[in-house]
Amino acid sequence: MTVAWFIMFSTFGAYGFYWLCLRRSSAVHVGTVLYLTPVVALAAAWAFFGEPITASKLTGLAICLTGAAISLSQPLAAPIIADNVIRPAKDL
Repeated sequence: MTVAWFIMFSTFGAYGFYWLCLRRSSAVHVGTVLYLTPVVALAAAWAFFGEPITASKLTGLAICLTGAAISLSQPLAAPIIADNVIRPAKDL
């Protein structure tokens, strides 16, 4: 019974929450949470189990946070091409 409850909760709870977040926000913002999963796991392992934080873990933390920052940054506007004339894009 415990295994069945765990499977139901982890499958329907996690995916249900994921789809709920997708309905309320953009895919970019919801996808950014996936970059933060290792950061939360590192903090939880350190807080609950006394896992040492090494240089390689800090490097991974920096990579994850950089990826999240890049995914949330505004993209550069592409030039508009119409009638064989290239015009600069308007600022967003």
